Amino acid sequence: MTLQSTNSTARSAWTTPLAILLVSRLGVWMLAFLGQSLMYAPRQSQEALPGNLLLDGWTRWDGQWYARLAINGYTGQSFDESGQRDIGQLPLYPWTIRAVSWLIGDVHVAGILISNMSFVAAGMLLWKLIERQFDRETARRAIVLWCVWPFSYTYSAMYTESLFMLCVSGAFVLGERRFWPAAAACAAAAGMTRVTGTAAAVALCVMYLQSVQWRVREIRWNAAWLLLGFAGIASFMLMLGIRFGEPLAFVRAHSAAGWGDFNSLGELKNVLSQWRSATFGNFASGNVPLLHTMHLLAMALAAVLCLVGLRKLPLAWSAFAVLVVIASYYRWACFGRHFATVWPAFVVAAVLLRGAPGVYHGIVYICALMLALLTMMFTQGYWVA
Repeated sequence: MTLQSTNSTARSAWTTPLAILLVSRLGVWMLAFLGQSLMYAPRQSQEALPGNLLLDGWTRWDGQWYARLAINGYTGQSFDESGQRDIGQLPLYPWTIRAVSWLIGDVHVAGILISNMSFVAAGMLLWKLIERQFDRETARRAIVLWCVWPFSYTYSAMYTESLFMLCVSGAFVLGERRFWPAAAACAAAAGMTRVTGTAAAVALCVMYLQSVQWRVREIRWNAAWLLLGFAGIASFMLMLGIRFGEPLAFVRAHSAAGWGDFNSLGELKNVLSQWRSATFGNFASGNVPLLHTMHLLAMALAAVLCLVGLRKLPLAWSAFAVLVVIASYYRWACFGRHFATVWPAFVVAAVLLRGAPGVYHGIVYICALMLALLTMMFTQGYWVA
C-alpha cells in the first residue's frame, strides 16, 4: 500500500463519521428553521431568543431550567404552582453553560453550542470505539441509526444528552485503553450530568475485571481509581445534603405535578385502557395516545435489543445498556429521549441488520421522517419528551 493510499484511508476514517454527524444536524436544523419560519405561532412564555428563529426553538422546556441554573445556581425554590424545583437537574451541564457564557455572553447560545459540539465529538469517539470492536460498516450503520433515532433532536437542543454522551463515550474509549483514572473521571462527569451516568462507572468495573480475567488476586491498586467513577452523583448528593438537608432531593423533586404524575403508573394504565377501547374511528381521527405509544414501543424495542446485546456485545457495553434502560423505565413517558443515549442498542441493531440492507434502509427512512416530525414539534413548543 502506497503512502498516498494510506493517507487517503486515514482521512476517510475521520471524514465519513464527521460527514454523517454534520449532515444529520444540518437536516434537523434546517427543518427546525423552516418550521419556525413557515408555521411559527408566537409562544411568548417559551421564547428565550425572540426574533431568532434559527436558535430559539432549541431552548424549549428543560432548556429553561438549565438557563436558570446557569444564571442563578441552585435555589431549591419552585418557580410556579407545580412545585417543580431546580434541584431536579444535575449540575455539570448548567455549570458548563455558565463557563462558556462568560466567553460568548448568552447562556442560551452557550447551551446550544455545547450540545451540538458535544454531539459531534461523542459521535466521533463512538465511531472509533465501534469500529475497533467490530468493523467500519457496523460503525457506519450504528452511527446512522443513532443519528436518525426519532428522539435524537435532543442532541441539538439545550438538553443534557449530548454532553452526557461525550462523557460516556470518553469513559468507554479510555477504559478500553486501560487509562483507568481518566476513564473514571469521564464516568464521574457523566454521573454529574445525568443519574444514569453511574452506569458508565459500573461498566468500567466490568472492563477492569475482564482485564484481569475475573481473578480477584490479579486486582491491583489502580482498581481504586474506579471508585472515582461514582463520585459524580455522590458529590451532587453531598451538595444537596449540605445546602438543603436532602441528599435525595433530586429524586423527590420529580414527584412534582407535571413530572411525577405524567410518568405515573396510573397514566400508563390510562394509555393502555385507551387502546383497549379504541375503534378504527378513534384511530382515524387521531383520538389515541400516539406519542405515549411511541415511548411504549421504544421500551419494548429496548428490551429486545438489550437481550440480544448480551450475546452480541462486550459485557461492559451490555451492562451499561441494561442499567440505563432499566433506570429509564421509571420515566416511561420520556423513554424515547432517554433511549437515545443507549448507544450499544444501536450497535446491536446495526449488527442484526447487516445482512438485510433493504430493511436497514427502510428503518432509516422511517426514523428520519419521524425525527423530522418530532423536531418540528419540539422547536414549535409542543411537548415531545
